[in-house]
Amino acid sequence: MNLVHANFIARGMTLEQARAGYEGCCIDAAGSFIDTTGIGRLAYFETPFNLKWRYHAAVEIDGMIHDLWGDEPLPLTEYMQQIGATEVDYPAESPAQ
Repeated sequence: MNLVHANFIARGMTLEQARAGYEGCCIDAAGSFIDTTGIGRLAYFETPFNLKWRYHAAVEIDGMIHDLWGDEPLPLTEYMQQIGATEVDYPAESPAQ
């Protein structure tokens, strides 16, 4: 189950409404999920092989990517391949000391 989908539906939105409301603001959609649930971490992707997005953000939970624009959650490597990503960063995390 895509937990991002379930969260927006529980908040009274259809997926179409949520996607339209956050169009071009994937980082805000992912952040909204994390803020309202307290779970997951922000995954920020560089996507040079994607015709629509140059960058994209989604939520990672236990190695699975939950994305407002995706269908089902996918393992990180499979998700990156699907969206044409070459790098993932976790900007909310501090580098190891």
